[in-house]
Amino acid sequence: MARIASQAPDVRAMRGQAESESKLLTLYHICLPPLNRPCNSDVTVDEPSVHLLQQHNRWVLQRFDPATVGADGNCLFRAVSLALYGYEKHHVHLRLLTAIEALLYPALYDDSSMDYYGPYRADDRLMLSTYGVFVQELARDSSYYDMLTVLGLSSVIQKPIQTRWPLIVNTTESCPMMQLVAGRSVATMHPVHVLWSTTVKSDPPKVNHFVPLIDVKYDECVADLCPSEELNDDDDDANVENINNQTPRAAGHQLNGHFFSNVDCVECLCSDSYQPLYDSVPTGIKENVMFKIKMLTGTDTSKYWDDCGAWVGSHGKKTYHLPGELSELRLGADGLYGRRQRVEGKTAVVAMDPQLDNVIIMHRLYSKLGRHNAYQQRITYIEGYAFFIAEYIGEFPESVEPHGNAKTGSEYVRSHPQVITDIKTALKSNKQPVKKTYTDLKCSADSDGSRPRDRKQVKFSLINCDLGWPIRRPTSLKLEIDE
Repeated sequence: MARIASQAPDVRAMRGQAESESKLLTLYHICLPPLNRPCNSDVTVDEPSVHLLQQHNRWVLQRFDPATVGADGNCLFRAVSLALYGYEKHHVHLRLLTAIEALLYPALYDDSSMDYYGPYRADDRLMLSTYGVFVQELARDSSYYDMLTVLGLSSVIQKPIQTRWPLIVNTTESCPMMQLVAGRSVATMHPVHVLWSTTVKSDPPKVNHFVPLIDVKYDECVADLCPSEELNDDDDDANVENINNQTPRAAGHQLNGHFFSNVDCVECLCSDSYQPLYDSVPTGIKENVMFKIKMLTGTDTSKYWDDCGAWVGSHGKKTYHLPGELSELRLGADGLYGRRQRVEGKTAVVAMDPQLDNVIIMHRLYSKLGRHNAYQQRITYIEGYAFFIAEYIGEFPESVEPHGNAKTGSEYVRSHPQVITDIKTALKSNKQPVKKTYTDLKCSADSDGSRPRDRKQVKFSLINCDLGWPIRRPTSLKLEIDE
């Protein structure tokens, strides 16, 4: 580590030293130990963290115990070392490997790269270091680190890291410091949980520390350690029954924990041979997976329909790219495309000459699941193409929340566009009352997802579509369901 740090601030020299250190580790067969996850009875509970959670986020204590680790500037690496291997002592090794990772694979960590980590690029609330500052601080023992360090550490341990922020900043969206981070080539779905915490009890709290969150359920903490062949017959039967009762998972192109790069998106959307293609987003659990979907025509607001539930915090991004190399262009106020260049010591957009008429215009729409903000969706499409890409990152939550002001009930799922179409077709062709139309559609449907939600939905469809024949509209706020 010291040899890499000694080359700072020359990033190229640091990268050369990192390559040498990586070869030395390989030569002497120095690697991380086997997994030895502790249970909550094996660790010392961190009292300042317990106090912090009791004051601001009690539900976390129902599932996790925060464990004590040293507060010497290496607390993130100590937390992950304890969570995975049962001891803090491997924190130096983890920090060295993270520094090597960030130096040898810069594109994922450099915000000026096209392959920069998608969720970080999409979240404009995150204030992260520049790449040069990041690697210099990372190579110094006990120095500052941020969410880029979490990303590099996830790549090293080949597991997602779920960071949890203890304070509620906004009731409608999560803090940007609370994310499910999946590094390069991470494929497993079981994350390591770490908590942004504090070293002392104070009011207001000063968040300046990391501690690991140890699951209070023993079965989960030993799941990675017990090979399936060592289970007895009764356990096998129980596992088979459990698997059969699980919600089916939607098949698709597996992602490695982060969204497609711009290059991957363009190749997928522009390829005529890409398979499989879907008419709509498949139903079932979708975790770290991507689908190429046919774009619906018309003005239907549900053209990106899925069965995940209510999405919140939606925001979009529209970018312009040069065909071929896909470098990003800027559209000036005069309607001309240009490139960002340094002019007289300042950054300015210089118009291209000649102008291009085949610029790639890409739209990306980002959303977070209402009941679990770490689960994210991105919709990507290119103007002029008949397909879009739907990507899902994170672990789909098991918890269910009623919709809106409802006190009980199942999780809200928007009706499939075909259901609305069937309702309007039935109303136009049969001219039957709402109750009769609802009953007929309910009886003829093949599944719950292909039938109207209730009679009120049929009533609203009756009001909102032009049937060509007179209807009696309600005269009060209360809808008359049974006509």
